[in-house]
This record gives sequence, C-alpha cells and structure tokens, in this order.
Amino acid sequence: MYLLDTNVISAVRRPDRAPQVAAWLGSFAGGGGILR
Repeated sequence: MYLLDTNVISAVRRPDRAPQVAAWLGSFAGGGGILR
C-alpha cells in the first residue's frame, strides 16, 4: 500500500491535487486499482 500512502501524503501536502487523488482512490476502491 506504499503507493496509496504516498498519494494520500501528496494530496495532504498539495491540496490542489486532492480531486485527482480522490478520483484515483475511487477507481482503486471500485476496481482494485493498479494493484490488480
């Protein structure tokens, strides 16, 4: 889950990326994301 953690951390440090990360998390939760 290292990639997931880094994306969340980057979203916290750069709020301008929050919508992009939120969409990535949505696809991750919905279809297994890049780990599958």
